[in-house]
Amino acid sequence: RRPRRGSLSMVAKDVGVGVTTVSDILNRGIASRYSPEMQRRVHEAVDRLGYTPHRGAQMMKRSRSGVVGLLLTRDFSNPFWARFADETEKALRERGFLLHLGVCNGDPDTEASHMQRLLSEQIEGLIIGPIYENKDLETHRNIVRGQVPTVVYGSYVGETELVAADNVANGRLMGEHLLELGHTRIAALFDPSSDEVAFERNTFGGLSAALTRAGHRLAPEWLVRQAAPGRSQDAYETAGRFAARWKATPALERPTAVACHNDQFAVAALCAFAEAGIRVPEDLSLVGHDNLPESRFTIPPLTTIDIDVPGLIVATVDLLTQRIANSKAARRVVSQAGRLVVRRSALPRSITPTFP
Repeated sequence: RRPRRGSLSMVAKDVGVGVTTVSDILNRGIASRYSPEMQRRVHEAVDRLGYTPHRGAQMMKRSRSGVVGLLLTRDFSNPFWARFADETEKALRERGFLLHLGVCNGDPDTEASHMQRLLSEQIEGLIIGPIYENKDLETHRNIVRGQVPTVVYGSYVGETELVAADNVANGRLMGEHLLELGHTRIAALFDPSSDEVAFERNTFGGLSAALTRAGHRLAPEWLVRQAAPGRSQDAYETAGRFAARWKATPALERPTAVACHNDQFAVAALCAFAEAGIRVPEDLSLVGHDNLPESRFTIPPLTTIDIDVPGLIVATVDLLTQRIANSKAARRVVSQAGRLVVRRSALPRSITPTFP
């Protein structure tokens, strides 16, 4: 005999609540009316009893699709964005929404195609990101303007909601930490797409501000751009070219520390520096950004800036569901600074020996 599937009434009985409560949480898109504990109990009962909500019934009851689109302008080469997508799916599922994902790999045509598909699926809302660059902004304004409730991760786009890590504050943390260690000649390895205006509002704008405040500056000749975003191989090759140039530079003119755009770049740099015979942190201190899980296990463990990804995602999804419920709500911006995680990839300058 086929096993009996759970039903809505069985879930309600198991939790000890009425059918309406269970339906509100699973089918009607108003789970936020109930406590996180109640939502957790309902979802646990669903899993335990094998109940599968009927999608067609959900759409009829809500007169909506129950689907939210995530348009990821990067790909999963950087593990940060895989985590971003995973946390987004989890947060939406807890609120009764399905996630439909479009991965664009930085290609405008792919992005436009995904956007058309998501709109044809009658998504209730859209999360799009990361968006940082001025050259991208007008394109994204045209994509999202007035079509569906939208939250942007990364930068301002029209009258949309915005959630972002405060990368300027994070860059200041990086700079202040290196300054406290006695480093004043600091190089930067960063994303290729940072135009001049975007640079001022990203991590390295904050790093530059910290140095300027202390009477120093980021030397333009040691601002090294990666050729392609999100590619570990390219980051490794860029760091290798930096290492060769660093070794060919007189000792008193070399940077003593490097700040990286993200941990993916920093991990690739660790490998490239080791192959070039440059010891981190004895010869050259290194800091990253994002606090990827892997950063704990590098040799040496990576000093970095921790980003509260779950917190940023909860803020993103909350803003979107509020906008879905009330399209006339005032636009809101959520910006969150990270925290410095000190490990062993940066040493005080006073005990950093000179490379031969």
